[in-house]
Amino acid sequence: MSSSFNYNGYIGFWVNWDKGRILGSTLTLTSHNGAIFLAFLVVFVGFVAAQSWKIVRFLVHQHRLRRQLSVGEGSPKNPPQVAHERQIALFYQQQLVLRNEASDQAAAWTFFRLARFWSSRIDYTLAKSAPMLVLATLHAAIWVAAALFVSRVADTSSPEILLHSSNTCGYPNLNYDDSQLSQMLTVYRKVLSDMNDAWSYGESCYVDYTVPTGCMMPDQELYALVSQNATCPFPGLCMFGDTAALEIDSGLINSDLTLGINAKPSNRVNYHRVTTCAPLNTTGYKILVNSTQGSGYPVGNLVEDFDFGPDLNIEAGNVTFDYDTVPENEWFEGYQMFLAHGAPGTGDWNPIPALNRSDAEVTLVFLVANSISYLTPVDDPFFAAHYKPSNSTYYQSDNNVTVLGCIDQHEYCLPDETDVQGNPFCTGLWAPYDAWTAIDFLYNNSYMNEAQYWTAQRIAASTPWSDLYWVIGSRMSAALNASSSVIGTWQTSALPNDQWQIEVETWVATAFAYLQQTIVQYAAGQNNYDPNLVIPPGNDYEQAMCGEQTLKSLTGYISFSFLGVALIIVVGSVIFILGSAMESIGNWRWPHLRHLDDRQIAQYCRKAWTLDNNFQLQRKAFEGQLQGNWEHGDESTIPRTATAETLNYFHIDAPGPTFKEIKTARHRNSHPVEEIPLPNYAEH
Repeated sequence: MSSSFNYNGYIGFWVNWDKGRILGSTLTLTSHNGAIFLAFLVVFVGFVAAQSWKIVRFLVHQHRLRRQLSVGEGSPKNPPQVAHERQIALFYQQQLVLRNEASDQAAAWTFFRLARFWSSRIDYTLAKSAPMLVLATLHAAIWVAAALFVSRVADTSSPEILLHSSNTCGYPNLNYDDSQLSQMLTVYRKVLSDMNDAWSYGESCYVDYTVPTGCMMPDQELYALVSQNATCPFPGLCMFGDTAALEIDSGLINSDLTLGINAKPSNRVNYHRVTTCAPLNTTGYKILVNSTQGSGYPVGNLVEDFDFGPDLNIEAGNVTFDYDTVPENEWFEGYQMFLAHGAPGTGDWNPIPALNRSDAEVTLVFLVANSISYLTPVDDPFFAAHYKPSNSTYYQSDNNVTVLGCIDQHEYCLPDETDVQGNPFCTGLWAPYDAWTAIDFLYNNSYMNEAQYWTAQRIAASTPWSDLYWVIGSRMSAALNASSSVIGTWQTSALPNDQWQIEVETWVATAFAYLQQTIVQYAAGQNNYDPNLVIPPGNDYEQAMCGEQTLKSLTGYISFSFLGVALIIVVGSVIFILGSAMESIGNWRWPHLRHLDDRQIAQYCRKAWTLDNNFQLQRKAFEGQLQGNWEHGDESTIPRTATAETLNYFHIDAPGPTFKEIKTARHRNSHPVEEIPLPNYAEH
């Protein structure tokens, strides 16, 4: 997520609770080892497919032959014999294909060729070959689909990766003493670094609603609802009425699904945030005064005082913000922003009753455009510019200062609990510290279990620093999108009428990205921060969360579904073993059949399977040429000669032996003492 921080993934087995214990069982490997493992699975499936085809062709071969066999009636002296119904040559060639073609694709092609070659001699040859042709093709298609399934067990597009727990797991200590400058700057440097990363991430992954490379959070679209006609958070003060505010509602952000804190459903919590902003009407709250001694400005300068309640940081006295209108002070290059910030019981600003919200944190944003010049008028209320100096072709701001008022509200909910009206059981929307305190109420009254409590605490620890005051205050004018198109005192872009809304959406996106980043850094280690300033886990639940943080699209890793891998290995191994042992199983089974007829037919089929083997066919070809003294020829899958005798290769012009010659050769083989000369077929 952060461009200045490298996250390390966990290597090994873990459970992704988003999918449950079984479906979520995951194996994560490095990309290199994952590629090797994936290649192994593909090769393994190829071997399994070959054995599967062996099972199919064995069963079909035996079934087709069995249909042609019958057992005649026998007598005490003559046991019944197996009778085989005569078939055309095509039938036996198909049997040979089933016996010897180890590839389903090659078998399908051979069946097609047989049908085509016999078409001039036999009617309906394609129909006679169709069952085997379809079977082989279907088998091939099934295993192509199985190969695609293998690729699915590896999530290579946007895998969810479990982070490796850091030795510096814990919360950053962001407390500081105002009198200790070095300590304060250390904290500010940390916040600024994280906020800059969050701004870049939010701009890329949230504002544009895209998921480019580098967007690693589990959920990239955190805006459940954006309303441009929301109720004004400060009745009577919103510039365009009480229904002209922009409200950005996150909806319920699940600690697991959105923030990546991997946990069982019963240990999760939901976080909810609402930010509402609107340009404020300053009529009656802006006063022009002449500066006096001690005001911080030269005596007599005309100053605009904004009285929305006293701010202790303002030297001028009982005002919220003041601005010196003397021209030489206006010529500042670029926009400037100033903030007033208040929450119940906190802050240096004491807002007026109209702005005082007991259920929210309030932030006022004062925008000073200085001498920014625009080539076209600007109708946006926060950047309004219609004033055209005499003899000029540019426009400047209508007001020296414009004001935007915002509130931030937070709440925590229980995913599986509802109130009597059926609504989610929540703390209610409050300012961040009040919502944080409400977590204790839920836990102390047994609404939350301990795992949920510490998960909510982990989220709450990040919320105060993710409010608009810190999102804007850490970057000031750089937090404005409009600042990116300013050169000197010139605004080079034509600002749209909703520029203020674009700015607010960017701030909120940054706030969400900052929240997610701090959640991740709890487990991964604090980015650019002194390890001595990290608060380690204080209990077993906080310690357990160090090893339960997930990210998406973390480069360098591949996650596999353990269930998918197990299915491939287990089912594939069973098929492989069955295919390898199919002939042995058949040989073992036929003597144990109950009926004699079945045993005889099974023995006949077993022997036919042996004799249809290519090596047996070669033996018969040599015997047909009266060559070789073969031993146990009909019983062995791979026949061999009794000695290492030499044989002549078949001569294409040599005539085949007569039945008498074959009979004589067989007689000689059974009585080796007799010397019966054989014709030399090599001389023909």
